[in-house]
Amino acid sequence: MKLESKTSSQSTVNSYRIITESHGPIVYLEYLNEKGHIIDEILRDEDGNDISDPALLEDVQEFIDAN
Repeated sequence: MKLESKTSSQSTVNSYRIITESHGPIVYLEYLNEKGHIIDEILRDEDGNDISDPALLEDVQEFIDAN
């Protein structure tokens, strides 16, 4: 084995628990870099399974931004 490279960075995770009509309780996770910019977003159901629903993600983002 040969380690070619290693990159480390610090990030912050904002976690929101939201009750939706279509999916019930969900968790929205925002991963932010050291400058506070969102670098990744994840939706999960209450069992921890990822939710792949771009329309729901957009609705959740708009809801979070408004509150």
